[in-house]
Amino acid sequence: MPLYFIKPKRWPPSRPVQFILAFLVLLVVLAVLGAWLFIGYRQSIGPDQSDGSDTSLPVSAEPLAGTANSLLIINEAGHEQFVLIQANPAAGRITVAPVPASLGAADGSTLADILRKHGSARAKETVAAALELPVKHYITLSAAAAETYFGYLENGLTLMLAEDVSYTDQNGAKVKISAGERSLAPGQAAALLRYTHWQNPNNAATVAADLTAAVLNQHLLPDRSLSGHFAALSNAAQTDLRIDHFNSYRSTLVYLAEQNDGTLCRRVTLSGTTADGLFTPDLTAIRTQTGLYAE
Repeated sequence: MPLYFIKPKRWPPSRPVQFILAFLVLLVVLAVLGAWLFIGYRQSIGPDQSDGSDTSLPVSAEPLAGTANSLLIINEAGHEQFVLIQANPAAGRITVAPVPASLGAADGSTLADILRKHGSARAKETVAAALELPVKHYITLSAAAAETYFGYLENGLTLMLAEDVSYTDQNGAKVKISAGERSLAPGQAAALLRYTHWQNPNNAATVAADLTAAVLNQHLLPDRSLSGHFAALSNAAQTDLRIDHFNSYRSTLVYLAEQNDGTLCRRVTLSGTTADGLFTPDLTAIRTQTGLYAE
């Protein structure tokens, strides 16, 4: 009986089968590449950089120990304002202190002179040396940049204003804001930072500090996105505050937001004397009166 052999099917398969196999391989490659890119992206930006609320973070997240100090600088040519901001999670509070532009530096110049000649980083170091406090970051905004950030807040700012403000701005527009409690639109808040004719010259920095406190008391809330705040601020400002710093501070900010009953942030005054145009802080009085040196 003759033997019959079944011939095996030859490779390659038909064209439709080739197309399906190639398509499946492509899907696998894209899936692996996508997963690799996603993991790399998450590692580069740190945890939870979404645009949504940060309230998914645990309430029990441990805040950083100690205090953290930063210097806010409103840099309007010839009209600079400085505000020290201290976060103290152990005390459940944030403190802001207006720093006189006439603060004396070691070389006999003023803090404003240091900013103009050497920039924000040196101004930060000058404040740290004068107050004997570590100041880790600076955040520098023009009034226009501050207006952009205030616009992100959407609901404006409520502020108690000590005196009437009336002037014509750089664009020829009339600005008039009466004393008392005022709900300020972004442009009005920025107009206060540009104003140069305060009855008390120290009111410029005081108002900058009060605006800072208003932002924190009214907008550092558990239902607001911390990532959104950081993005809006970093886009508007010149700062040495980076994403890795923000990530390390996140649990502290979440904790402070949870403590915020509308009075989280308070303003204090730096005592001192002025002679020959230079302000010298009274560190003994400041230690006693402000709580900035709490352990």
